[in-house]
Amino acid sequence: MSIINPNQARKVFYQLLKDVNETNEPIYISGKNEVSKTVMISKKD
Repeated sequence: MSIINPNQARKVFYQLLKDVNETNEPIYISGKNEVSKTVMISKKD
């Protein structure tokens, strides 16, 4: 699983969407606090 911070994710958001859907590998967005942490997965998953 790839790990990226929210600022980086915002800069490459559409590329992340494309990558998650092509590879089916989740992306972990790790922020400084709990409300800014998430996992992005494809709809297929």
